[in-house]
Amino acid sequence: TAADVVLSASTAPGLLSASLTEIAPNDGTTFEISVSGMSGNGDVIASIAVNTVQDLAGNDNDASTSTDNTVTYDNTNPIVASTDLVAGYTGAGPSNFTVTFSKDVSVAGGTTGADSATNPANYLLVDKVNGTADTASCGPVPGAGGVQPDDTQVTVSGVTYDNATFTATVTLPGSLPIGSYRLFICGTTSIVDLAGNPLNGGNDYTFDFVVNRAPSALPATGFPQGRVTVLPAQPASKAYTSTDMILEIPSLNQKMTIVGVPQTEKSWDVSWLGNNAGWLAGSAYPTWNGNTVLTGHVWDSFNRPGPFADLKNLKYGDQFFIHAYGITYTYEVRENKTYWAKTAISKVFQHEELDWVTLVTCETYNPVNGDYFFRRAVRAVLISVK
Repeated sequence: TAADVVLSASTAPGLLSASLTEIAPNDGTTFEISVSGMSGNGDVIASIAVNTVQDLAGNDNDASTSTDNTVTYDNTNPIVASTDLVAGYTGAGPSNFTVTFSKDVSVAGGTTGADSATNPANYLLVDKVNGTADTASCGPVPGAGGVQPDDTQVTVSGVTYDNATFTATVTLPGSLPIGSYRLFICGTTSIVDLAGNPLNGGNDYTFDFVVNRAPSALPATGFPQGRVTVLPAQPASKAYTSTDMILEIPSLNQKMTIVGVPQTEKSWDVSWLGNNAGWLAGSAYPTWNGNTVLTGHVWDSFNRPGPFADLKNLKYGDQFFIHAYGITYTYEVRENKTYWAKTAISKVFQHEELDWVTLVTCETYNPVNGDYFFRRAVRAVLISVK
């Protein structure tokens, strides 16, 4: 009977109980044991104690000795732990990207399996032609099933999966062109773990990113010296984005809020930065891997030195900090150089795999035309996080 099944060795929490069903050949020798009552993840271990069951002749049983009497009970949904996509790209987008799941996911059925992590159909990428994602999900939803007419689906060429790291590598036909994109990793219709639990509890994971035109010039961070510059109201199309981050440069006695500056057709308009530092969209997001470019005024519109006026005084080994969400990221200066204004952008935006920050501003004022001859760039690498 069910009372003869011992479950006390189980590690799964809850009030576990067993039920028995006799199955073929239905001669009293073969039973299916079902266990219920688990309230969390763990092992369900079933055994039969000695002298609890008798055969028709009255002989007591020996204790069960099976080694395959353990089943892992798992009801935790997998989630997308991370992806190596970033919010903004310049010139050309990625030709592939990785997705790391929180646990091992199924590849049953391979590239055509409905729930397989290697099925390209389970990674829906759309180009938001009008800048807004009209597609709502991987699966049909009331009134908006599938890819919507205002979006263009991007082909996913293939997907491979490494079950040692729970990481899928998604390949595209080539580098993504300029555009605004949304990635859906499908939980509404697909991708499950080995126990059949759906991704994100049956919800899609989404990530938005843009591929911007390659800018041709760094922003002008210095106003004409010797006079006050009256600024017009900042237009909505050039509004800055709050990041809730602080840049602190102790050796310059500067501490300022970081705001996101959107890219215009050829550059960035930082006219309204004031005493803030501007993160130039298209560079790595602050504190993420890659080269983050932060700029600030060398001379402000009130005819005063700006917060980056003394950037030239930073030297190798000096440290500055980004304070973000209760965490302090410490960067140490490795390089301080000047470049001609017209050729500086390729130097300032050089690619980095690790977490680097480039501080950039104008230098050497030309009173003839009110421009600045050079750009000062200070490059620093992340050395600690606490």
